[in-house]
Amino acid sequence: MFRRLSTKLSVVFAGLFILAMLMLSIATYQIVSSRAQHIVEDELRTSGDVFLRLLASRSDNMQSDAELLSKDFGFRSAITSGDGPTMTSALENFRNRMEIESAAIVGLDGIVAAVSGELLAKDFDKLVSTLDTHDAGAFFVADQPHLGGVVPLYAPALIGWVAFAERLDRSELGLLESLSAIPLTASVSPYVLGTELAVAPALSGDLIVLEQVLPTFNTAVPAVLRLTYPMSAALAPYNLLLATLGAMSFAGILITTAVSSIVARRLVVPIAALSEAAMKLRDGENAHVAVQTGDEIADLAASFNEMSDGIHERELKIQETARTDRETGLPNRVALEEILSSYGANDTDCFVVAVELDRFTHIRNAIGFDFSANLVAEVGKRMMNDPRIESVSRVSAGLLCGMIRVAEDKEALATAFEVKEALEETLEIGAQKIDVMVSIGLARYDEGSRSIDRATIALDQAREKFEGAAFFDEQAYGNPSGNLSLMGDLLSALENGSIDVAYQPKYDLRSRLPVGVEALVRWKHEHRGMIFPDIFIPIAEETGRIEPLTRYVLAHAIETQKELAKQGFDLSMSVNLSGRLLTDDAFSDEAISMVGDACGTICFEITETAVIDDPDKGIAAIERFAQAGIEISIDDYGSGLSSLAYLKKIPAQELKIDKAFVLQIEDNHRDALLVRSTIELAHNLGMKVTAEGVETPTAAALLAGMRCDVGQGFGLGRPMLLQDLLEHLRAAVDQKADCAQAG
Repeated sequence: MFRRLSTKLSVVFAGLFILAMLMLSIATYQIVSSRAQHIVEDELRTSGDVFLRLLASRSDNMQSDAELLSKDFGFRSAITSGDGPTMTSALENFRNRMEIESAAIVGLDGIVAAVSGELLAKDFDKLVSTLDTHDAGAFFVADQPHLGGVVPLYAPALIGWVAFAERLDRSELGLLESLSAIPLTASVSPYVLGTELAVAPALSGDLIVLEQVLPTFNTAVPAVLRLTYPMSAALAPYNLLLATLGAMSFAGILITTAVSSIVARRLVVPIAALSEAAMKLRDGENAHVAVQTGDEIADLAASFNEMSDGIHERELKIQETARTDRETGLPNRVALEEILSSYGANDTDCFVVAVELDRFTHIRNAIGFDFSANLVAEVGKRMMNDPRIESVSRVSAGLLCGMIRVAEDKEALATAFEVKEALEETLEIGAQKIDVMVSIGLARYDEGSRSIDRATIALDQAREKFEGAAFFDEQAYGNPSGNLSLMGDLLSALENGSIDVAYQPKYDLRSRLPVGVEALVRWKHEHRGMIFPDIFIPIAEETGRIEPLTRYVLAHAIETQKELAKQGFDLSMSVNLSGRLLTDDAFSDEAISMVGDACGTICFEITETAVIDDPDKGIAAIERFAQAGIEISIDDYGSGLSSLAYLKKIPAQELKIDKAFVLQIEDNHRDALLVRSTIELAHNLGMKVTAEGVETPTAAALLAGMRCDVGQGFGLGRPMLLQDLLEHLRAAVDQKADCAQAG
C-alpha cells in the first residue's frame, strides 16, 4: 500500500498513538459515563422514595380531613335525612376548605348521592367498585391520573362513604420534580400488562429510567410513577473534561505524526544511501556510504563499506585472472578482444597477426603439458620483446596473437616473415634445446574479434598453401554462414519434394546396351538457383542432414526402378552411400527394410576411405548389406589413398575407376597403364569394373579393349530426369537394334 519506508514508519507511529488515544478515550468515557449514570441512578432512587412519601402524605392529609368531615353531626344528619342540597352544600364547603378538586358521597347501595367539583358521579364509579380493598390510591379518568381516597361514614352504624380526588397533572408533578436535586421528569401512567418495569434505575436509549407502582383503586390497571433523566444531561458536567481530552488527543496525533515523520526521515536517509550504494555496487562501482550517526545504521554502513572494498579487490583479481592465461601467464583472448574493442574504425593501419607452433599437438605429446606450456610462454615472451608486435596474447593451446602497425599489406607480410624467422631460433627449456617452427596468418583489423578469427583462418590457409605466412583470403574461405543456412532450406526442400533425383545411365561397353543407372541428387534453390552437390553434400554430411537426404534419394530410386521395369527396362539402380552413414546401425536397418521393397538390383556406391575411420564396423555393415542382397560398389577408386589391404577385405561386386584417370586415357600413357592394371586387379578379385568419365567413343573403345565391363560418362549419357531417361533408353535400344539389322 505504501512504498516509502518513511511513510510506513510515520503511519505506524501515528496509528499506534491514535490507537492508544482511542483506547484511552473510550476507557475515560466509559468511566465517566458509568460514574454519571451511577450518580443519576442514586438520585432517581432517592427522588422516587421522596415522591412516594409525598404522595402518601398528601393522601393521608386528604383522608384525615375527610374523617373530620365524616364526624361532623350536621353532615351526618344531612346524609341520614337524605337532604340532597344540604349534602351538596356540605361537600362544597369541605372541598373548598381542603382545597380538593372533587368530592362525593356514596351510599351503602353504591349510588353516588352527591358530587362537588370537576369529577362527575360516573367518574366516582371506579372508586365505588373498590371500596372494600383500598381506602386511598391512584386511579385514571380519561387516561388522566388522579389521587383519591375513601372515608367511611358512621351514625353510629355505617351509612356510606365520603370519596375525594385530585388530578396529578403537570403542575402537581412539577411541584414534586422541584423537590429533586436533579432536573428529572416525573409522569404517572397506567401499567401495560406484560411489560417489564424498571424497578431499578436502568439506561434506556438516552434516558435513565426508574418506574415504581403506586397504590391504586384498580388492581387490574395499576398506576406507575415513571422518573426519567437524560444521559446527555448526566454527562454535561464532564463535557469540558471530554473536550479537553479530545483536543489533547488531536494535538498529540499531530505532534506524533510530525515527530515520527522526522524520525522516519532520519532513519530512511542513511538506508536510502545504502540502497543507492548497493545499486552502484551491483553495477561494478566501488561504492561507499558516509553515515554520521553513531547507531546501528552507522555500524551497518561501515560493514557495507568494508564489503564493497573486499568485493572490489576480488573483482580486480577476477578480472586480472579472466584476462590472463593460467598456464603461461600471458594475456588471453579476452584481454586481446578488449584491446581490439578500444580501436576505432579508422585504425586501418592495424593488422592482427596469428602465430601458431607447427605440430604443437605432437610436441605436447612428446615433452608433456608443462614443458609445452613453458614453450608457448617463451615464444610469447619473444613476441612481446619484439618492438614490432604489441598486445601479445595466448588465444588457444599453441596459438598466439598480437598486433602490428604498418601501412601496406606487403609491408605487413614482410614483417610477418621477419617475425617468423626471429621466432624460429632455437629455444632453451630448462636444459633442453628445442627447435621451433611456426606458421603465421594476417588479417587487417575489422572492428572486433572477427579479425582474430580471420587471422586464424589465414594461418590455416598458409599451411594449406605450404606458405610460412599468408593473408586471409575471403574468396577461398567462401560463405560458411550462407552454406549453413542451406541446411534449413534443405529440410524444407525434402519435405515439399523440391529436390530432384536425376539418373545417369551405365552401359555395357561390349554390347553397348544400358545395364544400370546411378541416382544423383539435384537441387535448384528458389533464390540461389542451381546448387552443385559438391557444395551442399559435404555440408549435409557435417551437419547430419545427409541421413534424410540419402533416405529421400533411396526412396525415389526404388520407385523409379519400378517404373523402368514397367516400361521394359530391367536395370540395376546405384545409390551413393555416405561414409557417415555406413556405421549407423539404425540407418542400415532402415535402408535394408526399404530395399526389400525394390523390384530389381540395388547397389550402394561407397568410397574406399569410408571404412578407414572404423574398419571393423564399416566392413561389418557392408557384409550386412551383401547378405541382404544389396550389391556394393567401391566408388572413386584411385582418387584417394587406395589400400590393397582394404580392397581385399571389402566384399564388393563392383569397382569404379575415378574419372580423373579415364579423362586422359587417350593422351596419357601412364593413365592408360594405371587403368589397365586396375581392371586386371579388380577382375582377379572377382569384381566387375565401371569406368567413370567416358566422354568420347575413342575412350569407350579403349576401355572395351582393356576388358572394362561398364562405362559411365557424358559421352554415353548425362544425368537426366525420369521422362528424359526413358526416351534416352528407348533410343539406345532402337539404335542397337538398327545396328544389328544393318550388320
